[in-house]
Amino acid sequence: MKLSLQICLFLLFSLGAFCQDVSIPFREGNAFGISDYQGKLLTKNRYDYIDYQRKMPKGYFYFSEKGNKGILYNGKPVVSGAEYDEFGIEPHKFIIATLRENSNTSKTYKDEKEYHYYKKRRTGQAIFNLKGENLYPDNFKYIRPIDTVGISAINKKRARYALIAVTDFDDAYSLFVYDCDKQKISEWLLKDYYKVTLDRSLSLPGRSIYLTASRQRSDAKEPMKIINDNGKFTLQKVPVKQEDDRQEVYEGSGYGSGTGRGSGDVKVMDGGDVPEPYAYVKADGGSVTPTPKKIKKYSTNSFEIKDGKLFLSERIAGQKEASPAIEFQMPASDKPYAFESISYGGVIEDTEEKRVNLKNIILYKSGDQYGIILSSEQTIPSRYESITPLAFDVAGNRTLLFIVGQKDVNTPQIKYGLIDKTEKVIIPILYDELDPFALSKYATKEFNVYIKYWRVKKDGKYGVITPFDGMVLPVSYDEIEANKTNYLRHDDDFISLKKDGLYGFVADWDFTAEKIIQPVFPYKVGFYDRNYQKEKRLLLLGLVNNEGKFFCYARKDGFLYYKEK
Repeated sequence: MKLSLQICLFLLFSLGAFCQDVSIPFREGNAFGISDYQGKLLTKNRYDYIDYQRKMPKGYFYFSEKGNKGILYNGKPVVSGAEYDEFGIEPHKFIIATLRENSNTSKTYKDEKEYHYYKKRRTGQAIFNLKGENLYPDNFKYIRPIDTVGISAINKKRARYALIAVTDFDDAYSLFVYDCDKQKISEWLLKDYYKVTLDRSLSLPGRSIYLTASRQRSDAKEPMKIINDNGKFTLQKVPVKQEDDRQEVYEGSGYGSGTGRGSGDVKVMDGGDVPEPYAYVKADGGSVTPTPKKIKKYSTNSFEIKDGKLFLSERIAGQKEASPAIEFQMPASDKPYAFESISYGGVIEDTEEKRVNLKNIILYKSGDQYGIILSSEQTIPSRYESITPLAFDVAGNRTLLFIVGQKDVNTPQIKYGLIDKTEKVIIPILYDELDPFALSKYATKEFNVYIKYWRVKKDGKYGVITPFDGMVLPVSYDEIEANKTNYLRHDDDFISLKKDGLYGFVADWDFTAEKIIQPVFPYKVGFYDRNYQKEKRLLLLGLVNNEGKFFCYARKDGFLYYKEK
């Protein structure tokens, strides 16, 4: 009783913490706002769209409103404008916005200078502090954060300064230092250089960064380094000394020339005579009697179809040519045979005496029945309505398996299952459908199969089975398929479920109970965010409409952050 009370209190306090700290996009009709975990609105529903992405700091959201895109923080706009397309947020530091491509071809320009000015600025990036102030209103062509140093006076776990490399629209390079505490550019280390090249091979993040820089096109490259000087970035010139071979070497870099070579001398230890290729065993009299070691035979078999007949040739390792092909003798039958070659480069037999490799296998048909020929000694008789060979990966080893179809003894319907090369049944032959590719988002139907979970269908219902571990999801669902939507900044690789008109999903391809969210949602799950806003154990789901577009967020207990207007 005491333990149950403790669990209830823990869940209650956890829920309370979510309510206080978590904010979630809430949809009302076609407008979005922000709510707490319980669905209580914190802001007015006024935005056309609000989105959270898993790498965003807590409290931040993307939004769009009447053609403008921007960033919300704690429900209030920080950056917005029609000229922006995408945003990146560096926690506790700054915001980088990508400028929307200016493709307005109908604009007229007063002169050529103005034309080239706007042409250069078709795309670019802007950098803002967390107050939403543009740190450089002329913007840049590229912005690239490089490193951080120092200790913040606001929070000792954060860095004080950030080093940022930028390229302007005239392709000039600059390096500046950003003060994360004061939220402004504190210093330009380099400004408007013709070329700046960072040397990653010499740099040590947080300690030193080596680079070369040319102020003008005609200037030689000047070696420099930026060091961590008591928690601040300091730029220093690096002396260059000339070696005898006239290679430039940075002094104090600790970087070798990379031209070292071995002496070329090869020492051989005196180990005595090379032993004979025999295995030695003791005889009864105590003497040692040499016994010749068994030599394993390696060969490769290949089939060839000529004039409707089947021929088999063997090539033994060490021989230059294969033995002459001989006609493969098929069992006597009053029905003609038809053959189809299927490429397969694998081992069919491996014993102490021999190892037999294959170049291909043969699918053959006799009347309306199909079989498989693997070698002169291994065949699967033609007693199946269909047979599909697969090379299935089992613990890193390729194994030949076969999906076979046979008519049900009670009905004319064909049932499917899985067998191995000895006809041992791996999956019972009782399903209306057995598909190893149905649950893969990207795989195409091919000979090699690396997917562990296969979809089965029986009596109009779907389930999931594995070839060697049995059923993992019962045959009771109306639909089971790989999620087809793509949300790059969310988790979108999972298995979608449908039952009785409601939707669920299986996370992480993990069929344990805690990863199966049973169908309780009126809309399909398009993505999910685990540890939403860095809250452990908080799972939120993104539901999508019939077109795959985001509709609203939901909790796994079925609660929707949505209501009709």
